[in-house]
Amino acid sequence: MIILSWNYRGAASSAFCRTLKEFVGMHKPNVVILLETRCSGETAERTIRNCGFDHWHIKEAVGYSGGIWVMWKDPDLVINVIESKLQYDHMKVRSRDEKEWLLTAVKQADSPLWKEIVKLWPLLIENCNCNIGDGRKTLFWINRWVQDEECLITEKLLHTDDIDITATVADMTDESG
Repeated sequence: MIILSWNYRGAASSAFCRTLKEFVGMHKPNVVILLETRCSGETAERTIRNCGFDHWHIKEAVGYSGGIWVMWKDPDLVINVIESKLQYDHMKVRSRDEKEWLLTAVKQADSPLWKEIVKLWPLLIENCNCNIGDGRKTLFWINRWVQDEECLITEKLLHTDDIDITATVADMTDESG
């Protein structure tokens, strides 16, 4: 499952759909979460449809502030909002294989909820396993895919012309590993 979360600040702008479609084409997310959309109602629904999404949940912006959109294309993906507050939407997601998991979209990084989530991060990492499948969607240098390691890219490597940071695990490995 690939989730793209983006704090866009003004999703009704003329450049928005073009840029979002480009990101979706590059990363192929199953779910897109937009924060601080700053638009609601018919404008929001029209924008989401124009961007190519068939399913969505919209937390309305208040005036020109806030707004959370959760969007997806797959009709077999079911996303139900469990709790919705000013700063977040907490959702239950069920995928085609009937697995259920929880997803929370938090609007403001300095919110009390986010501060509590950050405290739990080490526990989450300790109990998380990464399944890269065939490696075609996992970026070799950028994604955290090696058990007990951070991502492989470093600030020094970012500025090296010899490294293709868009290479996937499948690009960098063969049958023997």
